[in-house]
Amino acid sequence: MEMFFEAKDIKDEKRKARLLIQVDTEAFKLIKQLIAPKKLSEVDYAAVKKTMDEHLNPKLSEVWKDVILIWLGRNRQRQWQIFLLS
Repeated sequence: MEMFFEAKDIKDEKRKARLLIQVDTEAFKLIKQLIAPKKLSEVDYAAVKKTMDEHLNPKLSEVWKDVILIWLGRNRQRQWQIFLLS
């Protein structure tokens, strides 16, 4: 979106409106739900962008990071075992 705004020379104060008229109905409803209890008219483009970024790219919790590392470690051990046994 940033490249679109830059290419079309859209000013910061118009970006939220342009984004909201460009997205489809489902995306608009999602943005509206994520911004709630505030109204879309009460937030700026940066808040909408940040909210959508956080929703679409959630940060992994420390527990999930540990689970992934453990799984990867076990998976590597299995790969080595298969390699050594074959």
